[in-house]
Formats: sequence, structure tokens, C-alpha cells
Amino acid sequence: MECVQLQVRSTYSLLESGLTIERLVQLAVARGYKALALTDTNVLYGAMEFYHACVDAGIKPLLGIRVIVGSEAVIFLAQNKAAYQRLVLLSTLLQTTVPQPDLALLREYRDGCVVIVAEGSMETYHYLADGHAETYFGVYDAEQAATLPAARMVALGNVCYADPEDEVVRLVLQAIKQNERLTYSYVRKQAAGLFYLPTIEEMCNSFAAAPEALVASSEIADSIDVVFDFNEKYLPEYPLPDDADPKDYLTQLCWRGLYKRYGEPTAAQVERLNYELDVICSMDFADYFLVIWDFIRFARQEGIVIGPGRGSAVGSLVAYTLGITNVDPLKYGLLFERFLNPERISLPDIDIDIEDEGRARVVEYVREKYGSERVAHIITFGTFGPKAAFRDCARVFDIPSPDISAVTKQIPFQASNLKHALELVPQMQTTINRNDELKFILDIAVRIEGLARHTSTHAAGVIIGDRPLVEVVPLQNGFDNTLMTQYPMNYLEELGLLKMDFLGLRNLSIIRRVLSRIKLETGQDINITEIPLDDKKAFNIMARGETTGIFQLESAGMRRVLRDMKVSEFEDIVAALSLFRPGPMENIPVYVRRKLGQEKVTYIHKDLEPILHTTYGIIVYQEQVMQVAQKIAGYSLGRADILRRAMGKKDRAILEQERENFIQGSLEQGYTNELANHVYDLILKFANYGFNKSHAVAYAMIAYQMMYLKTHYTAIFLTELLNSVIASEGKIYEYIKEARRFGIRVLPPNVNESMSGFSAPDGQIRMGLLAIKNVGEAATKQIVNERIENGRYTSFQDFIHRNNNRSVTKRVIEQLIDAKAMSDFSDNQAYLHSMIDQTVAINELIFPGAEDLFAVEQVKVDNFSIEEQMEREKKAFGFSMFMHPTSRYSAERANMISLDQGAELIGRQVDAIVYIERIKSIKTKKGDIMVFVTFSDDSATVSATVFPNTYDRYSQILEKGAVVRVNGKFETRNDQLNFIVSQVSIV
Repeated sequence: MECVQLQVRSTYSLLESGLTIERLVQLAVARGYKALALTDTNVLYGAMEFYHACVDAGIKPLLGIRVIVGSEAVIFLAQNKAAYQRLVLLSTLLQTTVPQPDLALLREYRDGCVVIVAEGSMETYHYLADGHAETYFGVYDAEQAATLPAARMVALGNVCYADPEDEVVRLVLQAIKQNERLTYSYVRKQAAGLFYLPTIEEMCNSFAAAPEALVASSEIADSIDVVFDFNEKYLPEYPLPDDADPKDYLTQLCWRGLYKRYGEPTAAQVERLNYELDVICSMDFADYFLVIWDFIRFARQEGIVIGPGRGSAVGSLVAYTLGITNVDPLKYGLLFERFLNPERISLPDIDIDIEDEGRARVVEYVREKYGSERVAHIITFGTFGPKAAFRDCARVFDIPSPDISAVTKQIPFQASNLKHALELVPQMQTTINRNDELKFILDIAVRIEGLARHTSTHAAGVIIGDRPLVEVVPLQNGFDNTLMTQYPMNYLEELGLLKMDFLGLRNLSIIRRVLSRIKLETGQDINITEIPLDDKKAFNIMARGETTGIFQLESAGMRRVLRDMKVSEFEDIVAALSLFRPGPMENIPVYVRRKLGQEKVTYIHKDLEPILHTTYGIIVYQEQVMQVAQKIAGYSLGRADILRRAMGKKDRAILEQERENFIQGSLEQGYTNELANHVYDLILKFANYGFNKSHAVAYAMIAYQMMYLKTHYTAIFLTELLNSVIASEGKIYEYIKEARRFGIRVLPPNVNESMSGFSAPDGQIRMGLLAIKNVGEAATKQIVNERIENGRYTSFQDFIHRNNNRSVTKRVIEQLIDAKAMSDFSDNQAYLHSMIDQTVAINELIFPGAEDLFAVEQVKVDNFSIEEQMEREKKAFGFSMFMHPTSRYSAERANMISLDQGAELIGRQVDAIVYIERIKSIKTKKGDIMVFVTFSDDSATVSATVFPNTYDRYSQILEKGAVVRVNGKFETRNDQLNFIVSQVSIV
């Protein structure tokens, strides 16, 4: 006898089920089901994934939801597409305005749906069945069916996991959700669970005495016919007067932009523009371009910085003439077909980089213009990774934090799951085997890995539709009172909705802030899009690898590439960004040798020289793959892009067919079979590795703009760079060191000089009060505003009297003292600390105008030791920099290295000024003395070795607490950095 499971929850019933959609469908097929329902609690998160998985597996998908009404549960299954739409509306209501529904609401949305009272009373059944024939009462076995009064009943399971022994997974997930604790003994005693997916045979046995209930489940499945054709499009329409045609309006804007960009256009420019417009308009994408043009225009009018472009859209001349992008695609040889292929109909994808501080304003403008009901963010799902799975399971069983950390700290970043972690770190298994409870927890953690834990919001994606989105996709509340789709990104396009990426980019905010500060302090109004792209000074600094703080260029590996490459022009940056990736990296040495003239540039065939000459005969970009196919096989660029995409899928049958097509085309172009195969193999390799040049050019532009500003307005640039990371002590430390490397004096915070953030007085950098830990925005604002309104603070007592409020607490005052921000009142930090309580107590007695009647008793107190001052400074900032003994030697260190550069200088003889923290001497086998030294500067701490001959010469200088100049070289031993000392001298 056939039957169907009609109550099934997946992982998308968050923390209620241990089944992914993939696993669920696999199990259903293996256990003989021809149809299967998905009824997650109140949501449709998994509906599209489930629909596709069932269709691919050859079983019928039944789409539904399980609605909770008080203590009862009611299942809704859509019988047709219109009913599915009602489920979309119902789920949206449940996730937005009606989180606690009543039965009246369910009656309102029952048309076209099978309604099953899964957990509830006969009163509920009769209420929902009144006037609705397709209403059933769910029964879980024949015994229950026999006790029912007159009712239309159907056999139900309650599926939350695969097998009876998975009950422990449900219990743990439930405990995580409710923040409850379980005991090891309790869970071990639990009997096999009932919430598993039974076989059809098991269902038949359970309902042997009530076969009509099983028949009803099959009849319900047969009555359902929900089919998606995925051919609809709901693209937004740009609002124009009734008689206006968006294609004509787009064309007018583009021609206007063409003349603005180029003056009198050339024949090639006109031809390219006409071609692109023909493709865009024939695909009915004119409105799409107008929508993007409009909100970018708004952003620029509001002074919000928009990036030069992102992704393949940078290859579009239409986008360039509209001002959507700011990179000339003709100048850099970029291809429109890489963006929008006339031979492969697909939705365009223009991603927009917006300064992160202005992104919300642009999204809000879009919501206001098109209607909040037509705009939504996109849902994402956070899943249990290896560490989170183990940690959450362990917390449920009240395992002490140190024991949890003993395991999780061993899980390497590259571990894809816990089993992989055990393979990578065998010691982890040893740790777990010491405790039976930990072994049990590991077993559960393995089973919940990959399950959805919570919802989140796509970092950039926004959907804009031509109608209220609830007519297309279920929605729920997102952040800041915005809507969010219930379906993740990969299912929205097939439903006819178009994703637009509004990417908030911190670097663009930095550029805007730098330009604003330059104008404020120098009067110069710089148009960043018009700076010269061949600034020698900027390239010289870049070629030295001094790119800390520069977008895409600040990693140690990238700095090494820039040094090796000796970057000297803009195209070098484009190439570096494209090559510094897994795969293409292997070509960096060849590229560098050819660029520097150390190796002859060669080409597979002379006809490819025009395509590959800018990259010295090496295929670097996807666009080059397309151009090679066009040249050798006679493909159109559209056909070449199809080939490139096919190669990326690595389907052997498709690749062999493509090879035959390519060879045939090559022969027709007059090339040999041997050359055709050789070229095909080459582009097959680089189709997977090649980078999108359009994207690389745009991001190289941002990098160069930042490098130009860093070069010519260094203090201002680094000031705003520091402000962008003011909450990150590690980044602050790194960027202060960079400022010092550029010879810029960095001043400590000062309550009479500092603003909230970093500032740049007279070519120096002054730390902001917000950089001090535990001071906070409220206290900082109070201190700065009081000074601006009523003048500088004249004494410690004056400061406390004028900032007598909740935000400037004793803790804040202590931090300000330790950060040297009170140095105007005394250099003796111990004295200031001793005066806090007395000063605050007296301040509470002072009435307005009577300050001079009270005096704080002056007490002689010895200041803290240098070591303690350093420690206090470290607690105030997270690092010690101004108090470090080497900090006073900035002039002497101008041409020396700082210790944090060691990893980049391995093997080179270098000089540094260091403070000796520790010395340990040992005797060699020959009886000679050698020493191991720990020394530091204000950038890093390093272990050093002084061999016997060197120690004999400099033993009198090498003393703990001394500041000395050392010469030597860095090397690595057992993956640890070590400095070998050659010479030592007194500073």
C-alpha cells in the first residue's frame, strides 16, 4: 500500500530538526516514498531547495507549512500554484505582523490548501472543516484512529530526523534553542525516538487496522499539483512619464554621456555604444540600467562616494557613459560580452561599491522611490561549523569552558568538518578520548554540523521588484524595519527577481574623509577621478612594498609581489591583483622575469601577440581566454564566453565536444590541428585560473587612488585610515607603526588637544580619545564638547569639576591618566591616580562660582617605574608604544628597520634599535658562553641568538634593560622567527 509523509520538518525549522533537505530527500527515495511533504514551522525557507531536490530525485514535492496556534499545530499543504501563493502570504504574515496567529486567520488562508490538524482538539478540527472539505485530523497510529469520533482522518508521522537513535540530536538542538542544560546520564537513558522517517512498510504496520488513513495520505498527494515554470521576470521599472519609452530615454542618456566622456566620439566608440544599446534594449534591460543610473546619481549628489566599478559590468561602455562605472572599457580592452552575452540570455549583474558610511542612505532612497513593499534584503543562514557544533553541544552538557577550549582550539581553520579536523590533528582525538562525555559530545556535534542555526542578512544583496515582493516570494522582518526574503539568493533569480549588490566598502569612506580633510586643512579640492595614473613617487613607494593600509595591496604576500615586480605603471597593479591568487600564483616568477627583461617574452603563435603583449605572453585574464578563442577558432566573443563558462564546469563530455568544435573552427581559420589542440589545452587551464580583468582594473583604480593620497598627503591619509579602525587595537598599532616608518610623529592622546578620533595637526598625527580602551563614545563626546564650549582644562581639578557626570567615571579618568592624556596637569601618573578620590569628593561639595574656596591637598608621590608605566599604557591602548624605551630614538631609527618587518627581511643584514628584556646564557659543548636574548622595540618582540664569538666582543653592552643598536639578520628555525646578532653598539 502506498502512503506519504505529510508532516516533515527540515533544518529550516531552526533548531527543531536534524535533517538537511538533501539528506531528507535521499532518505525518502531510499525508503520507498513517491511523494513527500515539507512542512517547516511557520516558514517556507527550504521550499525551493526542496522542490528542486524532489524533482531531481523523481519524487513529487508537496509544499506546505506547519503553523503553531497556541499549543496546537496545523499543517497547510498547497494544492495548486494559487494556493502556494496564499501560503507565501500566510508565512509572510507569520514572520512580520502576526507572529501569534489565531484560528480565524487560518480559515482566511485555507482556500486551495489541504488543512490537517496535526496537534489539536476536535473543536479546532470542526472549526477549520466548516465550509472546507479538504480538512483532516491527523492520527499517528491505528489505535488513535479507532478512538476518534466522526472526522476525516489522515495518517501522519512527525519527522525531524532520520533514525530512532537520532532522538539525541533533537534533544540537543532543542536545548540549544531554549538555552537549557541536559545531563549525560539523562540523555544516555532516552529510548529510541519517534520523530524519525519510517519506511512505508513500518507505516503500513502502524496503520494495519486503519488503512483508510494511509489511503487518505496518498489521495492528498494525488490532489496536489504545484509546478513552477521559472519563466517569469519581475524586473523593476524606472518611473517615466506615461508616453516615455525607457529604451529611448536610456539611449539619450548614453549619447549625452558619450560626448561628456570623450568629446567628439570616434567611429569605434560610436559603434561600441550602438552595439551595446542594441543588446540591452533587445533583452528589455533598459529599465534595469535606468534604475541603477538613478540611485548612483542620487548618491553622488549627496556626496556619497561610489567606486569606479565592480565585476564584469566595468566592461560596458553603456555603464561608463551613464556614470555607473568610472573605468573606460575601451582604454583597457574590456569586453562587453563578459558582462552581458547576446548569445546566452541571462539577467545582468551590476554590483555597486558604495562607501560603507553612505550605503544605508542609498538603500533607503531606493525603498522610498519604489516602495518599501517592493524592496527587500536577502536572507542567509548561519550554520553549525566544526567549532560551533562542538562548543554548543558541550555547553548543553555544562562542560567547563577550559575543557571546551582544549578541544576547539585544536580545530584548524582549514578543517571543513570535525572528521576532517581529526585527520589533520590526531592529538585532538587523544584529548577527547580522555573523557567519555567528550566522546559522546563529539558524536552529537558531528551530526549537527552543517545544520542551519540562525538567519542572517546578505551583506550586500538587495531585491527590487516591479510589484510587491510578497506576490513572488515569502518575506520576513529584517533589520532596521526592512523586509527580507525567506528564500536565499540562489533561488531568487529563477523566480524572476533580480539581485542588486550594494556593497559597503570602508576604503571608499576613507577616500571621502581624506579628500574632505585635505580641503578643510589645505583648501585643495581634489577630484580623485582626475589624478594622474603615472605618478612616479607613488609607484616608487609601491615598488618598495610600503602599501600598508592600501586596498587589496597590504598583505605581506602582495607586498612581496609588488617588490619583486617593481611595479611601475597602472597595468602592473591590475596584473598583480589578478596573479596573486591560488593557481595564477605559479606564473608570478615568469611574469616578473619577463617584465624585468630577465627572460625572453614568447608567444604560442605570433597572432596572439596583440592579445598577450601587455602580460608578457602569459594568459592572466578571462577576457584574454575569450579573445584567444575568437582569434584562433573564429568564435564570436559571445560564443567564446560560452566556451569559457563551459570549461569552468569541468564536464568531461562537454569539454570533449567543445574541443572538437574549437579544432574545427581553428582549421577553418587556417591553423594546424596541433596548434589548435595546444591552444585549447592552454585556455582550458586558464579558463579556471584567469581573473576578470574588468574587476581587476576597477579595484586597481581604488588601490592606486589610495596610494596616491598616501604618497602626497601621508599624515592626513593615515589619520583617516586610523579613524576607520578606531575600534581595533591591533590595526591602530599597525598603522601607527606605518606612520612612524614614513617619518610622521604620532602624538599621544591629550584631553586639551585630542578630538574623539585621530586628527592631523601640522603634519603630525594626534591620537583620539576613542582610541583609549574603556573610555567610550559618551565620555569622549562630553570631554571634547565641554572643552570646545568652555575652553581648555586648566588643572586636574578643573577637568573633574567640568566633567562631573555619569559618562566620565572614575574608570574613565584612570584610563585617561594611564594613556598620558592628562599629561598637561602632571607627568607623574602615580600622583594623578592618588588624587582621583580626593578631587572627586571635593568636587561634589563645590557650588558654582566657589571653585577657588577649595584646594586639593598636594601630596608627594613617586611616579610608577618605567616598566609599570609601559604596562599601564598597554592596558590603556592594547599595546605599548609611547612609553617604550626605543620610542625616544625616532631620529636615529629613521634608516633602520622595525622588528615587525622581520618576516619580510629574512636573510638580509639589517640594523635596529632594541630594548633588551631578558637574557639567558648557556655553555656550549666547548665550554664557551652564548646567550639567548629577548628584545623588543615599539613594534614587536623578537627572540635573538648571540653566538660565543659575538658575545665575547659585546658582553659588557648586553645587559637587561639596556637600549642598544644591533646588526644582524633574521632567519626561521622550526617555523619560528629568530634574529642572529652580528654586532652590538651603544645608542
